[in-house]
Amino acid sequence: MPKERRTDVWSWLLALAFIVMAGNLAIKAVTDSNVFLRALAILSLVVAAFVAGTLFGFLRGQQKLRLHRSKITP
Repeated sequence: MPKERRTDVWSWLLALAFIVMAGNLAIKAVTDSNVFLRALAILSLVVAAFVAGTLFGFLRGQQKLRLHRSKITP
């Protein structure tokens, strides 16, 4: 497996881990009775969702760029 492809796999797994973490924080936010912890969990959920979305966008852009480069060079 090429090094570039291995990096993609690890990056996708990292993005997936952020989504799972965001889901766990959402469950904690719903079930927690302490208002401060609930607010902290919701804030962490927003940050985790932003990081996962940015990472997915970056990876998708890298894939498109690689596809574009492969079409240009013979």
